[in-house]
Amino acid sequence: MFKKKTVQKEPQPTQTSRTPLRRIANSREPLTIRDEQTYQKIVDITIITRADVAVEKDLFSLLSSKLYGATKEFFYSKDYDTQGILYYLGTNRGLEEYHNPHLRGVVTASASSFQNSTIDQFVDRMENARSRLYTDDIPKQYFMVDFHNVMVQPTHYTLSHDGSDNVPINWSVLGSTDGVTWTLLKCHSKDMSLCSERSHTWPITADDYYSKFKFLHADKNESDLWYFIIDRLEMYGKTINLI
Repeated sequence: MFKKKTVQKEPQPTQTSRTPLRRIANSREPLTIRDEQTYQKIVDITIITRADVAVEKDLFSLLSSKLYGATKEFFYSKDYDTQGILYYLGTNRGLEEYHNPHLRGVVTASASSFQNSTIDQFVDRMENARSRLYTDDIPKQYFMVDFHNVMVQPTHYTLSHDGSDNVPINWSVLGSTDGVTWTLLKCHSKDMSLCSERSHTWPITADDYYSKFKFLHADKNESDLWYFIIDRLEMYGKTINLI
């Protein structure tokens, strides 16, 4: 007599992965991520949520509020105050004296091309005597900052110009989570703000969180050249720390 073969059902990954995460989210204890598997589950659930798959939408929000560093909001008061995200990261989250966040290794500044200075100047808050930072005189150049494991929903950002010629007046701000797909967040066309000010802060609206921001030179500067001369980026808004 043959025994009836038992067919095991495939486990449902989204359901099983949500169970321990739900337990963590509902716990009264704060969460410090140290376990790699737990961290990967949170990354997975973030991707699922962002892909708009049928999943409990509040789960990621509950988890993010329990992550190390939690959810934090940064409010703009004046140019180069001590309330910006890059300043906060440059002070090791308020624990140490300020040090350039790119040199500290907590963000990465980059550019399509740059001359006359070092790239860390793009995210340095200090107004110094170094030579000005600028791109090559060719179209569509950009500067970029990668916040690594910090996701940012920006509300304001600050940029500086050295007060000389070649003032930028046409550029766009884009956000991304993977460095491949970019979302346009703000477009500046014939914006003369930096013609009369050494620095300026603009409001910016974003419906989502991003870890990477690109500042793209969209058209020629005030001197009718393609040099893109900006530095001393600061950003404000809401953050979620993924580790």
